[in-house]
Amino acid sequence: MIFRLIVMSALIWLFAIAAGRPRLWCYWGAILRAALVAYPLYYLSYLMTLDPTPLSWVREVALHGCGGLLWGYLYWRLGLAASVVGHVSAHLSLQPLLGFLFG
Repeated sequence: MIFRLIVMSALIWLFAIAAGRPRLWCYWGAILRAALVAYPLYYLSYLMTLDPTPLSWVREVALHGCGGLLWGYLYWRLGLAASVVGHVSAHLSLQPLLGFLFG
């Protein structure tokens, strides 16, 4: 929620100022930066607990980055509530499924 509400909104605002008005690239630039740059920096302590292999880092950033892109898009098009509901729904459906498959 922090990335969508604060980081993404602030980046869209800054990009819109630079562009003169909100343009499509302002939204996508903010979504990409929040999902692929801000997430790894924010969760660096978690990432440091993983195996220090490049593949594990790429996997985590790709997994959470793809989710971040989707939640950012939902936030942009439908609002914060849709982003939160989508995120929670993913956890409620994927965690039992993955536990069943890999547990």
